Amino acid sequence: MAQNNDFILELLLENGMVTDEQVSEGWKKVAESEGSQNIIQALEELGYVNPDELLQMLAQQYGMETLDLNVYKIPPEVIESVPKEVVEQYHIIPVMKHDDVLTIAIGDPTDLTALDSVRYVMKCDVDAVVSPPEQIQSAIKLYYSETGQGMDKAMAEIQEMDESEITTSNPDEGGAVNADESGEGDAPIIRLVTAIIVEAYKMHASDIHMEPLEKRYRIRYRVDGVLREVDAPPKYLQPNITSRVKIMSRLDISEKRLPQDGRIQMRVSGCDIDLRVSTIPTTHGESIVMRILEKASIQLEIPQLGFYADDQKKINQIINMPDGVFLVTGPTGSGKTTSLYAFLNTINLPNRKIITVEDPVEYQLPGINQVQVNNLADMTFANALRAML
Repeated sequence: MAQNNDFILELLLENGMVTDEQVSEGWKKVAESEGSQNIIQALEELGYVNPDELLQMLAQQYGMETLDLNVYKIPPEVIESVPKEVVEQYHIIPVMKHDDVLTIAIGDPTDLTALDSVRYVMKCDVDAVVSPPEQIQSAIKLYYSETGQGMDKAMAEIQEMDESEITTSNPDEGGAVNADESGEGDAPIIRLVTAIIVEAYKMHASDIHMEPLEKRYRIRYRVDGVLREVDAPPKYLQPNITSRVKIMSRLDISEKRLPQDGRIQMRVSGCDIDLRVSTIPTTHGESIVMRILEKASIQLEIPQLGFYADDQKKINQIINMPDGVFLVTGPTGSGKTTSLYAFLNTINLPNRKIITVEDPVEYQLPGINQVQVNNLADMTFANALRAML
């Protein structure tokens, strides 16, 4: 944040959000960082200041409302009114436009220079609301991504075609897909499905939900644990999209009465990702859920998970205990699997043998014995545990 740190520190002390002792400890950390941190960043890293509470305090101080971009859907005409270059330069996102007043979301209420600059560039009155910076970045990726433009282009081509001309696969294709090499030579429906997946990945979505409703087809991404609806193709493309996903995940296209599970391997922006695909028949067609699994995330260590320092100490103590149960809970996409694999990476030493029982095995970890649950073969959690002991 480009803020006045002395002013913010004074507000924190006045509001009782930090103590003098904590501030002293923060200044020590600033000194140790040799200038790479400011006092506010140091207090946040030490766990003395909650970033969300800090943002709320600053919003109140400047008389601004807060807006949850994970829930709010920005109208397309509002996005079109502000160029991509402007939102990226000033780290803002337009959220509303009424008459000649543009409302933007900013991540730093103290950065009045950015607000004045947007007024000058856009040549209109500008109001501001406050949103967490990470939500603004995610929104920029969602609404201004080149992938989204690719989806629009593919949809435009599809709408000009006769339905009988729409194809869902290339010869002998299935399994691994290189999104980086997807181009004009691919059929529009192929590029459309690839673009949907790539956009979800760039949004840091944990899941993609493709849902057939009575009169429309709905696509939602789960970002930071919250389902966010995005622009979806028309209802008549539902069977083509379903068939394309099934081909990519090597599922039986003709089977529409039973649930199916499959897997897709993709390369996106130079990164290898896996997608765990599940289909289930519903009243209006097959519903599809794709869980996005980024292989790079299994290389995380505990310090990279973003826990406060005190919590890191507690976690390290717990995972190094000789016995016991460590229960990790949370909603879908909250980071349970990533956290557990980071814990395993930490205790995965040459003098230890580690066995996991998983359903399913989402990532393969070098040096660890991973057991896949298979109820049909009577390989249940209980039987696997008995076999270990």
